[in-house]
Amino acid sequence: MNESQISVRYAKALFQSALEQQLLDKVYADMEVLSSTCKLEEFQYMLVVPTLQPSQKIKVMGHIFEKHLSKISISMINLVVKNRRETYLPGIARYFRDLYRKEKGVRSATLVTAM
Repeated sequence: MNESQISVRYAKALFQSALEQQLLDKVYADMEVLSSTCKLEEFQYMLVVPTLQPSQKIKVMGHIFEKHLSKISISMINLVVKNRRETYLPGIARYFRDLYRKEKGVRSATLVTAM
């Protein structure tokens, strides 16, 4: 299974769950936080380091995100780490944001000016 399919499946499952629980806006904000956190070099290293067991990564991520993310987002992150798919977290967050924008009818545009 390629990277995009894995990210899409997790993002769709999270989106559907958030939609059912009426937590879509909160989870969208959570994915923004996750996305910005995934850009940090130390966090990226923690995701790929092979010496950390999934249980240790879950504990570390719990300390990082416990005050900033909702329970549904933390549960998804724990599931992803438990299944050893933590390197896909940035893609999951990005695709979730795409699904959210599509649901809300938000479109992106590029503005080109003469100056």
